[in-house]
Amino acid sequence: MTVPSLMERLKAVPVAPVAPQTLHGATEKNDILRGENASVAPVAPVAPKKERGQSENQKSPSDWTPSPPAPDPGIAPLLALAMALCDRTGASDKARQDWRTDIEQTPPGLRGDLQRYLQSQLPMQASAPAKAPVQTPVPKPLPKFHVAQPWNVADRTYQAHHWSCPTCKAAARSGGHSARCTEGQQLHSAYEQAAAK
Repeated sequence: MTVPSLMERLKAVPVAPVAPQTLHGATEKNDILRGENASVAPVAPVAPKKERGQSENQKSPSDWTPSPPAPDPGIAPLLALAMALCDRTGASDKARQDWRTDIEQTPPGLRGDLQRYLQSQLPMQASAPAKAPVQTPVPKPLPKFHVAQPWNVADRTYQAHHWSCPTCKAAARSGGHSARCTEGQQLHSAYEQAAAK
């Protein structure tokens, strides 16, 4: 008598058909799995949940598409923006030269993005408060009889000469009929001009 092999023994074991597992409370789903009740509509796919705070208009990261590249503004506007930024930040001459070199070496396709960057940096810099124009103080007019008034200075100068000069004293005693000395006449004329103003 030959001993049956393991494979032959396994083939001889009767196999009962396995029924699909029944899920309680989900009869439609069970019917679909069994292929029964074909009139039941298939379950619609579930939309992905929105994250908290995301509105319907916001796109998810998978829907994001890059914006088209900005047009090339040219080198001159970029240099003007870079120099304005250097002025605001008090950049050194080396930093200014580095900006010139970088702008000249930037490919035309990236110049628009560089322009956007420079424009975004300019408003962020704190602008220095505008200095009030320096106003020179306007001197107040001197009172009429102040010692520094020109006529008062001219009068004191003439009086100092008059009392030390016999010719000018004699001219004053004569009521102006005799002449003053040359120096006294010049001092008296300067006094009359200052007093007339």
